[in-house]
Amino acid sequence: MTTDTYYSNVNPHLLKLIPKKANRLLELGCGGGSLGAAYKEHVNPEAHYQGVELVAAAAQVALQKLDRVILGNVEVLSNEDLDIEEASLDCLIYGDVLEHLIDPWKELAKRKKLLKNKGHVLACIPNLQHWSVIYKIIADQWAYEDSGILDRTHLRFFTRSGIQDLFTSAGLKVMRMIGIPESVESGTPFVRGLFPVLEPMGIDTQKFETQAGNYQYLVKAIRVMDRESA
Repeated sequence: MTTDTYYSNVNPHLLKLIPKKANRLLELGCGGGSLGAAYKEHVNPEAHYQGVELVAAAAQVALQKLDRVILGNVEVLSNEDLDIEEASLDCLIYGDVLEHLIDPWKELAKRKKLLKNKGHVLACIPNLQHWSVIYKIIADQWAYEDSGILDRTHLRFFTRSGIQDLFTSAGLKVMRMIGIPESVESGTPFVRGLFPVLEPMGIDTQKFETQAGNYQYLVKAIRVMDRESA
C-alpha cells in the first residue's frame, strides 16, 4: 500500500457505522479527508465535519474536503487547542488510529468530554488474535511490515477483550463490536488444527475460530454522562 493510498482510502464498514444524522463530527487522524468527504456527499451533506491530521501534506488535501482541519499530533493537542466546546459533538471517529498512539486510554478519556450525552465514538482497530499472527508466532516468523496488523508504526496491540477494556476504562459504553473477517485468504484449516490443543485448555473452539478469523474490529461506543462522576 502506497502512502498516498493509505491516506486516501475510505473504510466502507466505518462509513456505514457513522450515524446518518450526526451534525457535528470530529475525525482524529483524518488523513486526506476521504471518509469525511464520503459521509458529506453520500449520507449527510449538512454535517459539519472536522479533522485532525499529523501529516501536513495529507492535511492540505483534507482542507479541500472537510469543513475544518487542525494540523497536529492527536496526543499532544488538548481539547482547548482544538477550540471545540465540550459536550458539543455528536461523533468522534478513529479510523485505524488508536493502535498508533502511545496512550490510547488517555486519548479516549480526554476526548470523550467533547461529546454530547449519548454521543458516539467510532473506531476501527486491528485484531492481534487473527490467525495469521498466531501462525507467525508459532513459526517464529514475527516481523513488522509496512501495513496491516503488524504495521511497524503500531505501538499498541489489541484482541477483542482488550478493545472492550480500552473503551470501558475511558468511561465509554460499548454498544457494538463488529468483527471484519479476512477477505483474501482463509486460515480455517490452520485454526481448526489447533482445536485438539485448545479443548483441554477449556477454550471455546467455535468462539476462537470466529475471533481468529477477524482481521479487525469496528467499535461503536457512547458517552453516558449521567453515569459519570461530577
